[in-house]
Amino acid sequence: MSTKAIILAAGRGSRLAPLTLDVPKCLVDVGGRRVIDRQIEALRWAGVEDVVVVVGYRKDDIVGALGDSVRYREYTDFARTNNLHTLWSVRDEMEGDCFCLFADVLFDRQLLAEAEARGDRLCMLVDTSRVREGTMRVTLDGDRLTGIGSHIRPARADGSFIGVARFSREGARSLVEEMSHWIGDHFDQYYTVAIDALARRGERVGFLDVAPGVWHELDTVADLDRARGAFPRA
Repeated sequence: MSTKAIILAAGRGSRLAPLTLDVPKCLVDVGGRRVIDRQIEALRWAGVEDVVVVVGYRKDDIVGALGDSVRYREYTDFARTNNLHTLWSVRDEMEGDCFCLFADVLFDRQLLAEAEARGDRLCMLVDTSRVREGTMRVTLDGDRLTGIGSHIRPARADGSFIGVARFSREGARSLVEEMSHWIGDHFDQYYTVAIDALARRGERVGFLDVAPGVWHELDTVADLDRARGAFPRA
């Protein structure tokens, strides 16, 4: 079974308002191209043909933009929950090797090939060159990720998760099993809460340390301005 990609694009992107009142964040223009188009191009380059986009907020805009180039799954409770529940809703898609992407991140496509080559059951892409206040921070020990989440204080963090991960069949199975213990509540949690629990229990979680400048997260208007500076309109 070839590698699949799941793009989590159901959220409202409220921190990028008012821009996202009229357009979902993944369709925001950066350098003359939509963010999700850049993601899909990177995935295709890496040989990923089966791309599943989980839609919710302004789903018709996304479907209208992408047409039949990808598959869609709808998550309707996006206004009340975070992406732990979004990913759980498509757990049946996680039956083999898969990438999982936040829909608001731009990255160098080569990172996908490097993550796949590592062979880790669970491989989280992290940037150890900076620790961001508004993202998932990580702690590391040698070649293992030992913790991930916003609960990690910046002073204790070894880097930031960039919103891209790769799971093997076995890793995806472990992640789904762990998510099942959190899904009854924890409505505001990211799926990384389950990765954190696995790591703290001793399961090996690998990571790929990415170079600074090869990724951009679009949480805020300031983030968007920086990304547009890195991808100027031709």
